[in-house]
Amino acid sequence: MSAIDPPLRTPFNVSPFIRFSRWALFFSGIAWGVHRQRVNQKTENDYREFIEKMKPIWMENKARIMAERSREELLNVAGQINHPVPSNFDEAYPSNKTKPAIDPELLSENALAAYKKGKGAEILKKAESYKL
Repeated sequence: MSAIDPPLRTPFNVSPFIRFSRWALFFSGIAWGVHRQRVNQKTENDYREFIEKMKPIWMENKARIMAERSREELLNVAGQINHPVPSNFDEAYPSNKTKPAIDPELLSENALAAYKKGKGAEILKKAESYKL
């Protein structure tokens, strides 16, 4: 401390009611936080379980899209350079159009929107019936 600082005064006594209120609010805040953590944890666990069950279908859809794009690109390039398409091209790059289409409700954006509206159980039933 420097010589110009004024001397410190003794602190005022805080009312017991105010002290009690501070501690009561502190512990009620902790209790509220514990309660919210439990509620949010259940919701998040359900959401993670939903994502885990739907992920293989979403990956299958992405794989189909990429394979079809690759096939179309190869055919397009062969046409542009006037190269004949090999006879075994359909065996090496089969078209996904012959496979049954994935229900649009099972795709990521639609499924997540339905889950948030509370229709997650219906989507999971459809997903279980879907064969990869």
